[in-house]
Amino acid sequence: MSRVIVHRSLPPLKKVLGDFSHFPAGKSHQQVVIEMLREVAEKVKSEISQPFYSMREVADYFQVPLGTISRVYKRLEREGIVSRIRSSHTMLVGREVLPREAVRGVVGVYIWLHSMILLAYTQTLVIEFEEHLRRLGYVADIIFHAEKDEETKPEFATRLLRHRLDAVVLHTPLAGTRQNILSLRERGVRVLVVQRKDTQCDLPALIYLQDYQPAYQMMAERWYQAGIRKVWLYTPTEYLHNKAETNILKTIFNRQGLEAESVQDEPHQMLKRVRQRKPKLSTALAFLDGTHSELICNREPQVMEQISRVARLAFCVGPIRVPYLRFRTIRADIVDFSPTEIASKLSADIARLSVLPDGICHTFTAHYHEQIPL
Repeated sequence: MSRVIVHRSLPPLKKVLGDFSHFPAGKSHQQVVIEMLREVAEKVKSEISQPFYSMREVADYFQVPLGTISRVYKRLEREGIVSRIRSSHTMLVGREVLPREAVRGVVGVYIWLHSMILLAYTQTLVIEFEEHLRRLGYVADIIFHAEKDEETKPEFATRLLRHRLDAVVLHTPLAGTRQNILSLRERGVRVLVVQRKDTQCDLPALIYLQDYQPAYQMMAERWYQAGIRKVWLYTPTEYLHNKAETNILKTIFNRQGLEAESVQDEPHQMLKRVRQRKPKLSTALAFLDGTHSELICNREPQVMEQISRVARLAFCVGPIRVPYLRFRTIRADIVDFSPTEIASKLSADIARLSVLPDGICHTFTAHYHEQIPL
């Protein structure tokens, strides 16, 4: 392979250093060269980076081994004077320092802090998304908000615009977020929304749907085959999503021959309900959200363990972290999505945003896992 041709505009070393005859007695040759090249760099430095003298040229000028000059250049690189490009050439860093690789864009990831703390799905999604974007030359700007309803307030769009974003990703935004999405689009920020398939899909954004129904259908079939006939759907009063998904799940269960009923009981009350059911093990308790179910299970882990002995447990929006139940090897049915799959798809589409129109781009299908350890 032929050597890369590098065009240099620097004056000859002889011109900037004069005639060099010998090294001062008793002084390190390497240190002398370092000091002299520092002076040269300061003299010839411009506003932007430019190719520096080659190591072979410097070695010939000072009549020293190439290995000595290699160590000199390593030292200059550590000092930030030069930047070496592997198997190519060395750049003299300009006064206006530029990144070695240009950033293609900044992508905001707006995350509800509560879900980041509690949910393994959110944590993995953020890590995977940041890594996929980095590989494609983008920077992920993680933006947290303390309260879920913050995204519906006018300050939401203003806060995001201060980050000078090229795009922003919103996961399951509330219905009142529309006005802020419109504000972002008017300022040229592309918006990517991940939302449930059963919610309204006319936002001015790239929309990615999450379809739970195939997994719910499979779960209902397996439960009926296992002899389950009664399902309690835990839906707390502060449940964030609308009632549509609860009704959809009830419809799926009813079609399969399962009686489904919504409850908001505390764990002790729920245990009493389940124990009154005859015969035993003909009942299932399904949690329809992540953050509340994790709080409840961690608050009353022993009661949840007792429930698991007489009823089938299910977590319908992904696994939760309950150390006590994991230690006790409690199993449950899980419906979830692959955060790696979602991060990969969104990142690939961000790399080609200029050719993608707003609207539904893709539908992710949930996975059903039967009786796996928490």
